[in-house]
Amino acid sequence: MSRWITDHRACLFLMVVAFGLRSWDLGGIHVEHFDEGVYASNYFASYQDNRFPDQHFYAPPLLPALLDWTVVFSGGSPHAVMWVNVILGTLLVPACWWTAGLLFDQKTAAIAATLVTFSNILIDYSQAALTDIPVSLCFVLAVGAMVKSYTENDSRWALMCAALTALAWWTKYNGWLPVAIASAAIAGWVVFDHPQRQEVLKVARHWLTIAVAAILFWLPCLYGLQQHGGYAVVSKNHAGYVVGFSGWLSSATRHIEIDHYLNRNFGVGLLLPLLISSLVVVGLRWRARPIEPNQRLRFWVWAAWFLGLTLATPLYRPYPRLILPWLLAATIGFGAFISVLLQRSKEMEQRSSIAGVGLIMLLTIWSSYRCVVYPTARDGLKIVGQQLQQGVQESSRENPSLLSGVDAVVYVLAEPGLFYHLAARSDANFELIPQPASSLQLLDSQQRDKRVPTFVAVGIHESNARSQLEQRADVQFVAEYPYTPSDLVLLDDFAPDQLEVHRQQSIQLWRIK
Repeated sequence: MSRWITDHRACLFLMVVAFGLRSWDLGGIHVEHFDEGVYASNYFASYQDNRFPDQHFYAPPLLPALLDWTVVFSGGSPHAVMWVNVILGTLLVPACWWTAGLLFDQKTAAIAATLVTFSNILIDYSQAALTDIPVSLCFVLAVGAMVKSYTENDSRWALMCAALTALAWWTKYNGWLPVAIASAAIAGWVVFDHPQRQEVLKVARHWLTIAVAAILFWLPCLYGLQQHGGYAVVSKNHAGYVVGFSGWLSSATRHIEIDHYLNRNFGVGLLLPLLISSLVVVGLRWRARPIEPNQRLRFWVWAAWFLGLTLATPLYRPYPRLILPWLLAATIGFGAFISVLLQRSKEMEQRSSIAGVGLIMLLTIWSSYRCVVYPTARDGLKIVGQQLQQGVQESSRENPSLLSGVDAVVYVLAEPGLFYHLAARSDANFELIPQPASSLQLLDSQQRDKRVPTFVAVGIHESNARSQLEQRADVQFVAEYPYTPSDLVLLDDFAPDQLEVHRQQSIQLWRIK
C-alpha cells in the first residue's frame, strides 16, 4: 500500500486539489438548471408518485435514482444532491490518469490528469446535478477497460468494459458510445495496419463480448421504457436537437466560443489548442509504423474516440455539457503531444518533473483566483422560490382554502428547478402543493379543485406563455420576481456575447380566478 501511494502521490495530490476546487463555496450552489430539476425531484415529488413527469425524455433512471437515495441517506437535505458530482468529478482525475497511461504513457497520464483537475468546464459541471460528469467517468473507465481487454487478451476486462458502458447507458442515452469506439478502433487497426488474422480474431472476440454484454446489461432499462411508449418516443424527442452536417460548423464554432469564455480567467480558450495538438498526434502516430502492434491498437482506440466525437459532437445542438467526452479525448491527445515533445529533448525531459510541480502549484493558485473573481453562485431560483411562497401565502389570505390540509396549489410551468425548491421547502404553517406543468392547458382542466387557491408560475423556458396569460380573463397577475440565472443555464441558449443582454430574468406568478 505504501509503495502504491509513493508511486501515485502526484495523482493523489491532484485528487485533493480537484476536490477542493469542485467543493469550493458549494453552499452557494443549488439546483437551477432545467435538467437538474427533473433529475433531483423524485424524493420531493410525493404528489407525482415520486417521479418527475416525462423524466424518461431527459435521461435514463440511474442518476435520478442515485440523487434520490442521496437525499434519503442525508435525512432529506435538498442540498445533498450537489455533492454527488463533486465526488464523481474528483474521481474523473485518477480515471483519466489510468486510461491515458494505458493509451500512451505515464507522462501523458500526468499531463491529462492535471488538465482535468483544473478544467473550468469540468469544475462547473462537477458542481451541478447533471448526467454529464457520471457518464464521462464511466466513459473514460470503459475505454481503459477496453484497452486492457484488447491488449492483454483478458475477457474479464471485456466484461468490465461492458458493465461500465451499460452504466454510462443507464446514465445518458449516448452512453453506448464506447461500443462504437470499440468497433471503429478495430476497423482502423485492420484497414491501416494489416495485423495478422489470428490477432484480429482474438480482438474481435473481445469486441463481441463487450457489445453483447453491454446490450444485455442495458435491456432492463429498455424494458422500463415500455410503460412510457418505448425507446421510439425518446429517439423522436432527441431527433429535434440534431443540427446535422449543415449545422456542424456553427455548432463547433459555438463550442469553441463557449470554451474561450469559460476559460477567460486564463486569457485563452483551451478546446481549440487541445484539438489541434490532438490532430498533430494523429498525424505523428499514423506515420510511426515501427511501433509494436499493441501500441498501434492502443492508438486506434484513442483515435476512434477523438476523431469519432470530433465528427459527431457538433452534429447536435451546441449544449456546452455535450463536449465533455470529446474534451477528455482531446485532453489525453494534448498530453501525448507534450510527451512527444519531451521525448525529443533529453534536457527538457530531465527538467519536466520540476516544471510540472511548479505548473500545478501555479494552476492551483490561479484557479483559486478564478473561484473568487468569477464566482459560480447559483442560488437565484432558490431565493425566488422563497419569495414566491411568500407571495402565494399573502394572496391566499384574500380567499383562503376550503380544503383541509392544503392551503394553495402552484402549477410550475416548464421550470423544474423552481418546482424542486418549492417541493423541497418545509413550512408547517402553510401547506403549499407545487405541481409541474408543461402547458397552459391546465387552465381549462376540469381536474382542478376550485376550493383551493391555485396559481401559475412561469419562467424563462416558457416566455410565450406570459403573453397568453395577459390575454386571459380567468387569471390575475400577482407578482414578478427578478433573478440572475448563472452561465450554466444561459449558455444552453445564448452565445457568450449575448449573455449580458439576457442576464436579468424573472419568474411571474399568476392566480387562477
